[in-house]
Amino acid sequence: MNTSRSLLITVAIFLAISHTLGQAGNNLQFSNPVSISWLGENILRESPRLILTPELEKDLIRKLETDPLTQSAYRLLQNNAESICKLEPLTYQKTGKRLLSVSREAIRRMTTLALVYRIDKNEAHLMKLEKELEAVCRFNDWNPSHFLDVAEMALAVSLAVDWTGEWLDPSTRDLALEALVEKALKPSVSGDNWWIDAHHNWNLVCHGGISFAALAVFEKEPELASDILHRSVDKIPLGLMPYAPDGVYPEGPSYWFYATDYLTAAISVYESALGTDFGFPAAPGVMESTIYSQVLAGPSGDYFNFFDASLGGFHSLSHFSLLAWFARHGAMNFDADTYLKVLEKELENPGESRRMRFLSLAVLNISSLPEDATESWSNPEVWIGKGASPLCIIRNPQGGKEAFFLAAKGGSADDNHGNMDAGSFVFEMEGVRWSVDPGNQGYHTLEQLMGNELWNRAQDSRRWTLLTKNNFGHSTLTINGEMHLVSGRAVLVNDDPNSNLPAATFDLTPVFGNKLELAQRSFRKLSDTQLLITDDLEFNKHTAIITWQLVTKADIRIDKERVILEQDGRQLFIRVRSGQKYRTEVVSLSPPPLEYDKNIEGLKRLDIHF
Repeated sequence: MNTSRSLLITVAIFLAISHTLGQAGNNLQFSNPVSISWLGENILRESPRLILTPELEKDLIRKLETDPLTQSAYRLLQNNAESICKLEPLTYQKTGKRLLSVSREAIRRMTTLALVYRIDKNEAHLMKLEKELEAVCRFNDWNPSHFLDVAEMALAVSLAVDWTGEWLDPSTRDLALEALVEKALKPSVSGDNWWIDAHHNWNLVCHGGISFAALAVFEKEPELASDILHRSVDKIPLGLMPYAPDGVYPEGPSYWFYATDYLTAAISVYESALGTDFGFPAAPGVMESTIYSQVLAGPSGDYFNFFDASLGGFHSLSHFSLLAWFARHGAMNFDADTYLKVLEKELENPGESRRMRFLSLAVLNISSLPEDATESWSNPEVWIGKGASPLCIIRNPQGGKEAFFLAAKGGSADDNHGNMDAGSFVFEMEGVRWSVDPGNQGYHTLEQLMGNELWNRAQDSRRWTLLTKNNFGHSTLTINGEMHLVSGRAVLVNDDPNSNLPAATFDLTPVFGNKLELAQRSFRKLSDTQLLITDDLEFNKHTAIITWQLVTKADIRIDKERVILEQDGRQLFIRVRSGQKYRTEVVSLSPPPLEYDKNIEGLKRLDIHF
């Protein structure tokens, strides 16, 4: 006989909950007119034509005289150009199966040198650019077995040739164009290019990067370039689907940056070279994803780092570059004052700019920003992102860095870069992140130990032995001490953002299989200092042990009526409201269970067993 019980847990800290958006349809139809004849009629014949155009260059030169944002960003670019001139040319050095770090550094070096040379005409920058081009274009290949490497290198070489082609030594230019054909375009139509039909970040990076190469060599190889551009325009809509319906990028904030960097670059190059965006910005959720990139960070400035995401990136140079692009395309206002402070801080103490491969594009995005697009950003108190990987975000917008912040998620471990974290949440209050997500872990070391098992999402894969991947490293529920079902998907079933006590409910039942008849987790704001997490569970004969988990770096004390978390001189109180008997346990996760697990100092898990 089934027995129904409710488990109520109140977390005493200042809390907020999420606002729901309407379900958007994803039936937008895209036209694809690309052919040799269409390209012949529509491609811009003068150079530069890849993102940078003569008109945009005039705007940049004008704003370098008048606009503090453009001036500061360009000074960073000039400083980088000087430091790049002191470096040895790039060499073919793979890290495991990846040449990716070399390709990304090629983008940074080549686009920086090329754009600064166009403005300043310093011959040292052109000479260094030629050396870098000759180095990478003489590589035996650009590592097509991991095609991201090819796509990023293709973008680097394409922009370098387009932006400085009239000044490059003709032999260097010919070498670069030949490399784009032989090392990028031809490998993209031969071999096991599974990414062509991918629905995740690989789609946008590979099709986006290869589009630059096709546009760069159109006059040299019109048929090949036309075929590849037609394929890219045909397939990119598959990579837009994860943004629907309202901007939640299911691979997490770090991969939103990666995918969206290349999506916006691709749209920009189509606009500049072909005069069209093919309707891609109108795809459901694309423009709204800027809100996702804003609300997903807590008062601390750290992101909800679910899946393979890091904590950082919020209001970084990279973030502001993308926000400027979206503001230019009408998505939202742009906080120019905050960005100027970030630029000035970076000029005093360079950090991100020395690693940022798209700093040149940031300069162009800023220089083309409409003057009426600058206005400070205000977070909503409640935001809910729906779709296959729903999010619930609740905050106090006026509370400053000590305000309460809740971010909780549904979704599935079977998503790209997925973890067994359905129902998990992060929570900040009084300047402390009390519930944490272990976040990303470096791929290379894990691949050395696990091979492709790291990317195998089968239920019995070694991937799920990792603390960052399985449910034992997340603040969620565990039944019978077993792992979540990879194929299960937790969806949003109810939300009440406009109530005096706003709430949202996720149905976790599918991730537990036959171990429970029903499992629904609700988050409700009770007051400015109280969060109620309610797990409504319907047991069956397979239900033995229910474990409520909280992953934290705080110290934990247990007394008869409550659990006390202490961190940075602050306290959080957890009370259990349930008719069921329970026992409480603290499990140290530092050092972690496996020697190759990610070690986070002080990490531990509070287990409440029923």
